[in-house]
Amino acid sequence: MLRFLLMLLMVAMAKEGVNFKHFHPHLEPEFYRPASRQEAEEMRIFPANNAKWLVHYWAGRYPGRLGHLWSPGRSITVYPHLNYAHDNGKFAAVMSARPWDEAAFRQHVATAASLSLAKLPDWVVVPDQPFNPRATLELWQRWEPELIGLGIPLAFAVQNGHTPADIPESASVVFLGGTDAWKFAMLPEFTATGKPVHVGRVNGRRLWQCERAGAASCDGTGWFRGDKRQLAILEHYLRCTAGEAEPPKGGQLSLLEENAIADSFLQRLEAKSFPVINLGSALPKNIDRSHLLKAISYWWDYDPKHRPRKWAVEYEGLHYPPKLLVSRANIWANGAPWPTRLFSGGQSCCKFLRDRGFAIVPIG
Repeated sequence: MLRFLLMLLMVAMAKEGVNFKHFHPHLEPEFYRPASRQEAEEMRIFPANNAKWLVHYWAGRYPGRLGHLWSPGRSITVYPHLNYAHDNGKFAAVMSARPWDEAAFRQHVATAASLSLAKLPDWVVVPDQPFNPRATLELWQRWEPELIGLGIPLAFAVQNGHTPADIPESASVVFLGGTDAWKFAMLPEFTATGKPVHVGRVNGRRLWQCERAGAASCDGTGWFRGDKRQLAILEHYLRCTAGEAEPPKGGQLSLLEENAIADSFLQRLEAKSFPVINLGSALPKNIDRSHLLKAISYWWDYDPKHRPRKWAVEYEGLHYPPKLLVSRANIWANGAPWPTRLFSGGQSCCKFLRDRGFAIVPIG
């Protein structure tokens, strides 16, 4: 109960712009700016079976963007600041070569029905047979009459071989399962149906692909259980959709860009320090020479539009675009590239760099 109240307090403070360092020893953002885009237009992320403090912090910082996906056998907690949905546990059972626990699923949906009086879940996945389209349709016919009476939207889990024509009329949501290659090839066809599409098992770079294709939501376990570099990509995605960072060109991070973002995130995660970008300021004053040198050491190719026209930073015989160098240095100072649309690469930017010991030379 105490932990639950603490989570609510963290979210409330984030929404009000309160400095966390006076309330929680692990969180130290200096200021808060709420997300700027309409929540209804944005893809929701469901970290599966996870209620770590970072999820609640991001829920306050990016309202409406995060939720919980609960599986059978897990204790369900409903938080007012987080949407939630229910899995059926079939995929986990198949992948671990163990029998599916029907009794646990029935208990799961019974609990879900009782909790829906306080806050309705987004959906529950009707039992399916992973990678078997025919058996999945047969299971829908068996379970749909029983589950429809719960008053919870039902999700139909499509498998390799299904087409939009196979989606039952009573399905409120399409849960895109199947193999990775198949589901991402078919994603645009299923979103074209107009039904909300949830993409299962999305843990890394595919976030931008899901968003561009029109997915309503996605989930993953790897963000918190696997490589924490995936967690860094999730944070960067949230920042991009909130306007705090610019989306990667073509919706795909380069390897060096991903490494820089991940390494910076891991440092902040270890320190449990998550400064929030204040887009109302000109340039982040906490960017220092060490951050700029880090950006140079992780330098990756850039769009020709960022090529310097009049002035360049000269360092160890190489030239760098002043504006882009400052933008990338912010990864190490505050966790994400500083949006280049917010500042000029002219005299003020050059002075910013000279003040930090860099030589500015003319182009030509």
